[in-house]
Amino acid sequence: MLDVVNMEQINLVDAVKSLYDGYTVTHKGKAIACIGVNEIDAYSAFGWCLIADGIKTQFYDIHKCVMAWLNGCGYNTVFCDVKEGFVEGHRWVKLLGFHECGTLPEHYTDGVDGILYRRDRM
Repeated sequence: MLDVVNMEQINLVDAVKSLYDGYTVTHKGKAIACIGVNEIDAYSAFGWCLIADGIKTQFYDIHKCVMAWLNGCGYNTVFCDVKEGFVEGHRWVKLLGFHECGTLPEHYTDGVDGILYRRDRM
């Protein structure tokens, strides 16, 4: 599977084995996305997502499921980060109701900053 943030191939099993709450989305028997959160405390969590390149129309279904999960997850606040310059990622988290709240300097392995987002319970 392709890590679209770092643009490199990853081992899916290694990437998700230490997760708190995660989901795999399949299409025709193939994993096309892994989505989840790592709990920070009883009131907040940090969200993450890996999506395969070229999923086309399946993205809309993934978006609906993620939005439904966020609306019913029970956390007061969910955080996430997006690599600076990853336009599609920034667009998506904003559609999910996240708001920019900070910068994570040199957060990624290539030295690029991460933009921190938060979503408070609606």
